[in-house]
Amino acid sequence: MRTADSLLVVALGVWFVVTLLAQFGPERPLRRLRIADRLGLLPRWAVFGPRPIDADRVMLYRDVEVTGGCTPWRELPDPPRGRVPWLWNPTKRVESATIALSDSLSVAVHRLPAQQMLVQVPYLLLLGRVSRVAAGPATRRRQFLIAQVRVRNPQGRPEVEPTFLSAYHRLPS
Repeated sequence: MRTADSLLVVALGVWFVVTLLAQFGPERPLRRLRIADRLGLLPRWAVFGPRPIDADRVMLYRDVEVTGGCTPWRELPDPPRGRVPWLWNPTKRVESATIALSDSLSVAVHRLPAQQMLVQVPYLLLLGRVSRVAAGPATRRRQFLIAQVRVRNPQGRPEVEPTFLSAYHRLPS
């Protein structure tokens, strides 16, 4: 085995052990390691838990056109992925941030008055993401909706439960 091959095997072995520790090891000693992980090389899986996930969180938006009519609700498109998302997927952070921000908004909506919601950081960040989606020439304002989608019925039809509805906002010209 050449030296380069040996170094690669050692590096991959260390990465594997650190990944296992990051997933199953004690949280406190690994906090510094997670902070130092700027490239997102240490995955964190949270599939199982006291309350398993039974719904998908979706973010929808609609436009108000010059005529005053609204377009149908559309799902916010995912950021473009690279050629090998199973190996390297930096856009996953955008998706994860969107989920975390929508969770924050869904909780805050029960604690804060409507006017205060408009200046909350999660609201402004999600509004920025929704506002960057290309709009038609007749579009004047945009609104977004965060909802949970569950499929529990025998017919397999999705049940949509709105958790947060934004105000209408003008789009940058």
